[in-house]
Amino acid sequence: MRRLLLILAAVSLGAALSSTASASWKVEYGLQDDAWLEVGTPRMSSLDGRLAMLDRLGVGVVRYTVRWDHVAPRRPEAPADPDDPAYDWSSADALLAGLHAHRIDVVLTVWGTPPWASGRLRRSRPPKSPKALAQFVTAAAKRYPWVHKWEIWNEPNQVGGLNPNSPRLYVERLLNPAVAALHAVDPRNVVAGGATSPRATRTALSAVAFMRGMRRAGARFDVYSHHPYPRWFGRGRPETPLQTLPCTRWLTMASLQCLLRNVTRTSVQSMCG
Repeated sequence: MRRLLLILAAVSLGAALSSTASASWKVEYGLQDDAWLEVGTPRMSSLDGRLAMLDRLGVGVVRYTVRWDHVAPRRPEAPADPDDPAYDWSSADALLAGLHAHRIDVVLTVWGTPPWASGRLRRSRPPKSPKALAQFVTAAAKRYPWVHKWEIWNEPNQVGGLNPNSPRLYVERLLNPAVAALHAVDPRNVVAGGATSPRATRTALSAVAFMRGMRRAGARFDVYSHHPYPRWFGRGRPETPLQTLPCTRWLTMASLQCLLRNVTRTSVQSMCG
């Protein structure tokens, strides 16, 4: 499946790009702003008001993060059961039900390891067991059966997202078990892997290096996800032209062709078959 999901979370605007085997393209514009979606502002504290605003803006898709560590602060006895008393879905229930009622599609990102699953306090640590996230996403998919677009983790190529930021740990502890679990709950579920940040830094692997590591680890997913933030957020300075961007360090909207080429060569053909 040659499909790519781009999420422009940095500017609270998401773009989901997908293609079929015949290479016809479809672009969906949406919103990414968990804080505003959940609690709003003093002038817009009503969820109904925020949903009405999305309708007026013509938003067709929203990316929203379900925090595993918030929903499951205690270890559940039946982790695949959304009704286990250890689970607290209150932060997501009303919002996701409202989006569904307004016929707004959702890309649901799952992130944040509870301390009981990792043995550490940091939410960026991978769970010790590959079953842990798989059981949680099973419960989440049963809780929200109308959600069919999923993204596994947030920017695991940088240590703020996954520590250590190992492609193999990402694939073995998070991605592959979650993909299998979501497909088992509903074959219509489309699961995005990667969810990479755009730049290589002292604490982040480049997206290209992370893709290659995922391939070596035997990653399986439906869509490759990438967050192509620009290099510059100020005024009066456009993105560097595509031809001068080092693809092994930067993958932004200015190097979209390079991103598509690397996803096709490194990830899609080898991982999705």
